[in-house]
Amino acid sequence: MRTIPRALVIGDPIAHSLSPLLHQTWLKQTKINGRYEKKNIAYKDLSKKLKALFQDDGFVGANITLPHKRAALQIADEVTTRAEKTGSANLLYKKNNKIIADNTDIAGFITPLLKRRSGQQLKQASVLVFGAGGVARAVLIALQNADVQQITLCNRSNERAEKLVESLDQKTGITNLQTLDWKNRNKPKGTVDLVVNASSAGMTGVESLDVNLDFCQKEALVYDLVYKPLLTPFILQASSKNLKVIDGLEMLISQARPCFKVFFGIEPPKDTFVRNKLESYLIKENDGSE
Repeated sequence: MRTIPRALVIGDPIAHSLSPLLHQTWLKQTKINGRYEKKNIAYKDLSKKLKALFQDDGFVGANITLPHKRAALQIADEVTTRAEKTGSANLLYKKNNKIIADNTDIAGFITPLLKRRSGQQLKQASVLVFGAGGVARAVLIALQNADVQQITLCNRSNERAEKLVESLDQKTGITNLQTLDWKNRNKPKGTVDLVVNASSAGMTGVESLDVNLDFCQKEALVYDLVYKPLLTPFILQASSKNLKVIDGLEMLISQARPCFKVFFGIEPPKDTFVRNKLESYLIKENDGSE
């Protein structure tokens, strides 16, 4: 009897994750007999339980979310350059009887952006990024890989932002990165072509990002990586100013694509069906009907 491939998303907490709905939708579309589920694992149990999962023949891998992305590196036998640069892994999978740690957040962030801006436009852009956690780190590396000339990082804790810049300078050689004091967040120097919220601000149950987008020029693009709620206060503010926006669902779907291929051996569909499914779920949830 053929073993059914099984993958998980692992975090603590994990009940909020849309990854099972996303991957299960693709499984149905591709008619693959596979499973993708969520599992809550406490930090203290992570190593033991993950290693046990990888002993199962049907287990093909896991997506890793907060607060385990850094710890996942320690469990792996091999770490990709992407995961090493970001200092975290959102993907663990088996290859040649080894556990491989990878990070798809870099590609997940930049792919939707390159649908709105050409590579040349990005190179010449001035980008302002809010946040200083693991996702912000992936965003900064993605922007560096795209040869963006001017990147400014701003975070509520100026010290944390400066530490991230210093770390990236030492590990990746990023030199085109500067920090902006939080008190000056509404008055960055020069024009800003792209604003990215790479923090958790605006997420359901989390205070919204206290930033006034009046400094944006009319052609600026606002990219919020938060997807719950879909219409974050930041996205709503940008839309009210007639600025172009990218919402968090785009990165969620984009970072999941290479994971699905690793788990189930096939590219997921490129149509908008999964996007529509996730949007519908979020709207129902927001209305209290889910």
